[in-house]
Amino acid sequence: MKQTKQIDLLRAIRAHEPISCPQLAELMGKTRQAMHLRLKMLEKRGFIEKALTGPEAPVIPVYYRCSQRLKDAERRLSGREED
Repeated sequence: MKQTKQIDLLRAIRAHEPISCPQLAELMGKTRQAMHLRLKMLEKRGFIEKALTGPEAPVIPVYYRCSQRLKDAERRLSGREED
């Protein structure tokens, strides 16, 4: 089974945010359990966060999006590259 790189996973989340774990697992060709563990690791490191979908939405599935911390870091990096 091909190893999913962290950057590919973050790009997929950004392109489809908010996205649930089962949707992401299907998109990347991984099992739900493997994707769940990977997303928990990214959430712990601060790269992604849970997206609030509204009060009428069910508790499961949880939707994820890129964190503001990651977006700020990308903005700073792109500013340096333009100089």
